[in-house]
Amino acid sequence: MKIWAKVMDGDKIYADTVYEDRSPASFDNFVKWVDDICKTLDCSTPILLPLHYRRFLDFKNVKFKPDDFVESLGHDKLVIEQF
Repeated sequence: MKIWAKVMDGDKIYADTVYEDRSPASFDNFVKWVDDICKTLDCSTPILLPLHYRRFLDFKNVKFKPDDFVESLGHDKLVIEQF
């Protein structure tokens, strides 16, 4: 799985990273991927729900808004896309 993650305000990208993992797609692996990505980007980790994983599978991306975080994200959204 190859994932591009970016922290954004509007259309401006403040930080981004490309993450790769050979693990098969599952909710548990998705949680690990997002946690690793957030550590790399030095941002808080969003609360992950099965709905987020389902959107990631169906649309190849998921957007996390400030309401998805317990701590402040500091920006408009965290976007995770598969490519």
